[in-house]
Amino acid sequence: MFSLTGSPDNEFARITSELAKVSHQIDVAGRETEDYFAKEQVYKEQFLRNRDYEIEKLKTNVWVAQWFANEIDGVLPLTTGELQDLYQGIDKNQDNRSVLMEVSEHINWTERISQEQRFFHWKLEFSDVFEAGGFDAVIGNPPWEVLKLKEREYFAGKDLEVYSSKKTNERRSLIAGLETSNPELFRSYMKELEQYSSTGNYVSNRTLYSLTGKESKHLPAAELFLKMRKEKGRSGVMCSTGIATDKGNSIFPSSKYRE
Repeated sequence: MFSLTGSPDNEFARITSELAKVSHQIDVAGRETEDYFAKEQVYKEQFLRNRDYEIEKLKTNVWVAQWFANEIDGVLPLTTGELQDLYQGIDKNQDNRSVLMEVSEHINWTERISQEQRFFHWKLEFSDVFEAGGFDAVIGNPPWEVLKLKEREYFAGKDLEVYSSKKTNERRSLIAGLETSNPELFRSYMKELEQYSSTGNYVSNRTLYSLTGKESKHLPAAELFLKMRKEKGRSGVMCSTGIATDKGNSIFPSSKYRE
């Protein structure tokens, strides 16, 4: 769901335009299985290993990671000045990424959090598609789970006593006690709790997700699907009736969906 629009610097549009040209050049004719494997290999070599792609992906990961900085990892959000300095450092060391990783702990953390949260930058990964205005059709069945960590579900199979406790106050007291009795599980829980909160804040504060409520993952996904299509494209998403009836979705345009 991350960073369909917006960019970490002014180079983003130029880079994605150049990457779109690379995508257009990748063409392996044929319909046999071997042809698809060949195209995959060409894609890896010419696109995924393209220096501009690697650098811009790193910059964009750094930008999104700002929303996931947390005390548990010992990482605070960068100031605007620090962020710009880091971008400049990335540009200066783009020919020697290993040096960059050695001198910046923030970069190392960004790499970890981007993998944990599976950051995905649609306009970067599908630069040729968005240069043409978007997808002709977007279809999917996003998760319906709420953007809130459910304590009992989390501790199922991890701690029987916490899982079995049905009273909120008692359960949270037991969870607090884990800081001493099982610090590894406690830290894991606190980090998961923080990530849910960070994701909710990210979605709530992005204009990209301004038409729907933020309680469930499938609602902002439905909005994202609309914005990834061409002007006359189509989108189809499996979602609850709440997208039409819940108060938080009242400004979601009724002309965009059919029952």
